[in-house]
Amino acid sequence: MRNDNPSGIAQIILLSFLMAGILLGSFAPRAEALSLPWTPTTSYPLYVASQSCVASSGYAYCVGGYTDSPIDAVYYAPLSSAGVGAWTQTTSYPLDVSTQSCVADSGYVYCIGGGNGIGTDTVYYAPLSSAGVGAWTQTTS
Repeated sequence: MRNDNPSGIAQIILLSFLMAGILLGSFAPRAEALSLPWTPTTSYPLYVASQSCVASSGYAYCVGGYTDSPIDAVYYAPLSSAGVGAWTQTTSYPLDVSTQSCVADSGYVYCIGGGNGIGTDTVYYAPLSSAGVGAWTQTTS
């Protein structure tokens, strides 16, 4: 028998997967997920996209991003079970950048690449502390 209705076949396959999931219990809600709603906290000081944020030693550090164009702004804030504390501006990134990738390790933040109108292969690092981000140093691209 030939079936010329590919969407009908797709619906049957989807229904089969859903039924299998229900029978196996994979769609059962988890109690912990139901009891932990999102809670509003301190807003970021800018309307920004594509910044890179890291967490280290009880603080969040956010680098660069895109407003109307890439920016060099860097902010940090304390983290606690009550949420995010007040954001404070700290040492600016050496160039305007968005979509970079930053990581934190051993008290330093390392930011790699990103875009500033064109892509970049630059890598910068800086020390992190409760007083913010220290001086940025360029390292191997």
